[in-house]
Amino acid sequence: MSGLETRSQEWRKEITSMVQEAEHRQEMRLHKTVAGQEARFRSIVDELKSMIAGLSWQNMEIAEQSVRQEPVQIEENVESPDRETVGNKNRAEQVLEGNVCDGNPWGSNTKLEFPWLLRAVEEGLLHFKAMSSEYGPISSQGGSAHPSGRIAQMMNADHDSIACPQPRVPPPRRQQKTMLYNNDLFL
Repeated sequence: MSGLETRSQEWRKEITSMVQEAEHRQEMRLHKTVAGQEARFRSIVDELKSMIAGLSWQNMEIAEQSVRQEPVQIEENVESPDRETVGNKNRAEQVLEGNVCDGNPWGSNTKLEFPWLLRAVEEGLLHFKAMSSEYGPISSQGGSAHPSGRIAQMMNADHDSIACPQPRVPPPRRQQKTMLYNNDLFL
């Protein structure tokens, strides 16, 4: 009997060591995946910051140029009410040259500055990062994966309780009907 107990103890130790090794490998894969996602998130945030900074810089340049140029006043030609003139040129020529735009002080190359965008993007990425670390990496492979839907769920998680990821549980089982037999029927 002691030989059987020893053999079963050896198997138990082997299985335990195999399980621990598998768990260790899984942890290492998870750490590599999270590190890769963090690097990707950092690069995306840096790229967005540079794009927003570029837009801000271009907006400042356009604003300075529009301040330097004197405003062009549009006068209606009395002889022909259909044709508006600015100085010696008609309105169409001015618009083609880019000097006049329909009530737009920034000119024809309008680029709007969104100071709130950087904060919103960073908050969204931080929230997405926290959700991915809690629920594991999100892959866009396979027919059932919809990353944009998952991102929307994560972004709206604070606002909409239905959009929060729900725990996966099997559907409730139907109760089986128990047939009660009357012993008197079988006499």
